[in-house]
Amino acid sequence: MKKIILECDLCDRGLETETGEETGFYICPECWDDLRKSLQSPFESGESKSGA
Repeated sequence: MKKIILECDLCDRGLETETGEETGFYICPECWDDLRKSLQSPFESGESKSGA
């Protein structure tokens, strides 16, 4: 397998991988975690207007 460098689309941090899959869109685990937290926070804080 050839090594490729995936660059995070959010922070441009490079990650070397041997998967050989180049998806064209990559988010590093740190940014993915931040993104997930920021998406969850409005719902957890009770500011949702869905009436659930």
